[in-house]
Formats: sequence, C-alpha cells, structure tokens
Amino acid sequence: QIALNQHMASESACVGCRVVDSEGYKATVRYIGPVVGAKNQEEIWFGVEWDNPTRGKHDGSSVDSSGKLHRYFECVHGSGSFIKPTKVAYGRTFLAALNDRYVNLDAPTIAEADGTVPNVFVSTLRGNQKTIEFVGEDKIRKRQQVANVTSVAIRSDTVSSIEVTAGDVISHLQEIDLQDNLLWNWTEVATLGSVAPNISVLLLHNNKMQHLVPSIPESFPTDCFARLRVLALNSCGIKSWSGVQLLSPHLPVIEELYLASNSLPDLPRLKAEKEYQDATGSAEGPLLTVSGFETLRLLDLSNCGLNEWSQVAFFGELPSLQELILDNNPLPEVQPPVSDSAFPRLHRFSLSSTKLGTWQDVNYLAKYPHLRVLRLSTIPLFTGRGSSEVRPEVIGRIPQLAFFNGSQITPRERSESEKNYLRAILFERNARLAAAAAAGSEASTDSSVVDAGAATSSVAAATAGAVEPSSGVNEVLHPRFVELMSLYGADLVPATKSNSGPTSLAAELVSVTFKNLSFLTNGSLEPITKKIPRSLLIGKLQLMVKQLFGLDPRLQHLSMRVHKDAPPVFLDDEKSSLQYYGVVDGAEIFVNEAKAT
Repeated sequence: QIALNQHMASESACVGCRVVDSEGYKATVRYIGPVVGAKNQEEIWFGVEWDNPTRGKHDGSSVDSSGKLHRYFECVHGSGSFIKPTKVAYGRTFLAALNDRYVNLDAPTIAEADGTVPNVFVSTLRGNQKTIEFVGEDKIRKRQQVANVTSVAIRSDTVSSIEVTAGDVISHLQEIDLQDNLLWNWTEVATLGSVAPNISVLLLHNNKMQHLVPSIPESFPTDCFARLRVLALNSCGIKSWSGVQLLSPHLPVIEELYLASNSLPDLPRLKAEKEYQDATGSAEGPLLTVSGFETLRLLDLSNCGLNEWSQVAFFGELPSLQELILDNNPLPEVQPPVSDSAFPRLHRFSLSSTKLGTWQDVNYLAKYPHLRVLRLSTIPLFTGRGSSEVRPEVIGRIPQLAFFNGSQITPRERSESEKNYLRAILFERNARLAAAAAAGSEASTDSSVVDAGAATSSVAAATAGAVEPSSGVNEVLHPRFVELMSLYGADLVPATKSNSGPTSLAAELVSVTFKNLSFLTNGSLEPITKKIPRSLLIGKLQLMVKQLFGLDPRLQHLSMRVHKDAPPVFLDDEKSSLQYYGVVDGAEIFVNEAKAT
C-alpha cells in the first residue's frame, strides 16, 4: 500500500510543479527518482527547492556510502531537501478555494441563531467570560456572493489548477488576485484567461512559474487575455525578458506589467559585450531587440539585477511607455537618451536604492524631455545629505520636473530652489577662485573654466541680460548655469553704494524673525523679530545671534526660510551677505547647534 501511494503521488507530479508540506512550507519539485543513501534504492523521492531558503539541508546533492558526491539538482545551499511524495500536497483547484472564501447563502453560518459565536469568548478585567456576537453575517454573505462581485482575491492559498468548467462561475469577473499560491504551469494561467474573458487585472505575485519557451504560448487558447490591462508577475521566478516577450501577442491591450524581483540576464549589456569582444575577439551573439507591447504604459523592473544603463535604454523603443520603475537595481549611472525618438512618452522614473553617485546622473535625467515625476532616494549621491539639501538641487537641475519623491513642486518652491542651486554654484566658483588666487596660480585656460578676472563680472553681466561664456563655472557639471543667471542673476547682485540717505537705508532694511531651536543656548526660546540690513554678512549675523541667544558662533548652524513653503537655505558662508542668500522681508532665521563631527 505504501508503494502504491508513492507511485500515485509521483505520477501526479512532475519536475517544476509546486508542492506544500503539512506545515504550510511551499517548494518547487526539481527532481523525481531514487536517491543514493536511501535504504530502498528503488524508492521514489522528490528533490525540492523550498521557497524559504532555510527550510532545507543541502544544495540538491547527496553523498553515497563511499563518500562520492551525486548531484540531482542545483539550488542555494540550505534550500534543498529530499522528501517522500506522500509528505506533500499538490494544491487544489481554483473553484475549491473560491467556494471556501466565498461561501453560498445556504452554507452553515458561523454564528448561532442568537448571533453569538459558539466557544469563542473574551475575558473581562474581573476574569469573567463574555460571548462574542457576530452582527450582520447574513448581510455580509449576500455581498460576498461571487455572482455579485467583479473582483475576487484568494491570496496565500494552494491553488494550482483552473478547471475549464470555472467559466460558469467566474466568466463575469474583471479582477482576480491569486498571489502566493501554487500555480506554476502557464497553461493553467491561460485557461483562467479563457474561462474569465472579461478579466482586466490579474495578480500572480510569488507563484513560481515555469520557464517560458515558444511552444508554451503557442498552445494558449485564442484571445485568452484579450481584455487584460494589468498583469503582475513579481517574484515569479522569471528567467529572461525573451520569455516575457513571448506573452506579448496574447496581451493586445496590456497597459501595466509588473516584473519586480525576477531575473532578466538577457537584456543587452553593451559595456560587458564590448569587454568580452575585446578580450576574446568575438561577439557573444546577437543582441536581443524589443518587440510587441505597443500599448504598455507602466513597466516595473525593480530588483531585477539591472547593472548597465543599456539595459534600461533597451525599452526606449516602447511607443506608449510612460512610467518606468527601476528601484533596487545596482545601476551605477544614468545615460541620456540614445536618440530623439527614444522614450517618446516617458514622464516618470523611479530610481530609488540604486548606485547612482554623481550629480551628472541627475543632469542626464533632465535630458529626458517629458520627465515630470521622479522618485530618487537612498542612493550614494545623497549619503550624508538631508532632504532640505538634496531636494532644492534636484529641482534646480531638472527644469521640467513637477513631482519629486511624491511631493508636488509649487512655482514658488521651484524659483527658490533654482536660486539656492545658483547660489551653490557661485559659492563653489568663488571658493575655487579664491583658493587659486591665494596660491598665486594663474587662471585656467580650459574652455569650460575661465579666468578669475572675467568671473568677477559674471553677476553684473547677468543683470544686463547677457552672461559671458567666461563665467568661471564648469557648465558641463552645471548645464543650467547660464539659464539660471539670466533668470535670477539680478537678485544676487550686491547692493550698490551709489545711493545714500534715509530712503536708501530704509529700502536696505528687512524684517526677519529669529527662532531659537538650540538646547545649548541660555537665551529666550521665544521668536525675536528684528530689522537688519540685506547687506549684513553672515559673520556679523553670527555675532548678533551670540548676543541674542548666547550661542558661540563656532557652534551655530544657521538656516533661513524666505517663505513657509520654501526649502530652508543654510547660511554657511561667513563672507556672503543675507542678500546673497535671497533674504526678503518676513524671512525666518533658524538657530540650531552644529552637529558634532
């Protein structure tokens, strides 16, 4: 009887199918057959790879009595096991799971006739037990009937197959969520699309699917996904983009495709290809080209191991692509579009948790003309910088950006951010020129960095409506410098001394409010408002703060906010004036202590 049970179990399984053990752990069958070391050498075993990599004991190999290693399959060490076929189950049908989740009206109720749930109590503070009453069970059941809904969700179950007769029950459904089940055969997924012809959203996250080869989609029923707009295949064990591309003919109206946490090694890596060709003198083979998916609007490739921008540029030919999600990929850089026709409609990039490390990457993002929405966080470039420092510079470098990290960019925030960015450029320029002057060095003759004498006139030239190319600024690193100088250069020109008298003095004064946020001061924590000249140097301002709040200038960390919705500006140059930082009447100056280094 044991041998018969094993035979029947092994007959219903195949390599690649999904199973679950009695404790709920799921695995993929990688081998079926005898194993050395077993007492009965003719006994059938399953070699499985557990979804939980700590569930197993080995990497798919076994050692015989003589110490010889026998490999039956490959997996991460610790995720492999050999188990008897009778110790696992192969899942259940979609309708069986559906009937459990969406019970019939005539099914037994959970509550008794009086509404109480039998054998379920809650303890009071005095140690008494109170029964629990289930209110509205009949109403919930009526709303829960499959015939009355357009979407169903059966998550973290053991669904492994779809009956062809399921159409009698689910043909009207538009959204089906089968995340974390035991589906693995694409033919079963195609059957689901065939019996539910109105489906527009299908979520299959964490179902470990078989590798797609041309013969598989060729057997799909005609028009099985004729109305499918959203397909989610995150963590489905997908091994190549060429396999995904085989699905394209069956997805004529697809708009959103989610492929996060899969492997796409066949995407073209031009640098790696060139290195291989230089080393061997021959090419690895013809590069993959994108085809199909003409209606695709959103593509999620998060955590897919992309490590060259050429793999991203590969999708530039998709005519309808508007949103590209690339989070958690080891991408080291951004490159500009390869042509004017690349990414013709792309307006959203998400590049968080990548390896981007230079501001040139942000400059290149600005070259995507339709880019309006950007998510960019947790990257090496931003390490050690707060959002109040990063956000204005990103906004200043990308003129067409409308949303950054989920927050809309208002017109006022844009203008203030661009001014802050311009100030940072000038501060960098002035520091470099001052260092060169102190060292007695001559001005660079580089075409992108010019002499110090010409640099001193750049602000004045901007006020006349023309910025000389001899600005002293590397315009490769700061490509918007000329544009920003023409917009805001006049605001950064120091006040002239040609006018004098009460009228000019009154115009020079602005009202600012000091807000003490430091715990190291002995002064008041209440805001203090004073009128001070725009031309006041930051060094003098620090002495004023010391008088007001008793905080030594060496310990001060000053910042200024000119409007409530504007980002704060750090007042970190003692030799610059408040006007240089864009002070206006009603500005706020925040007093805090510097962080210990």
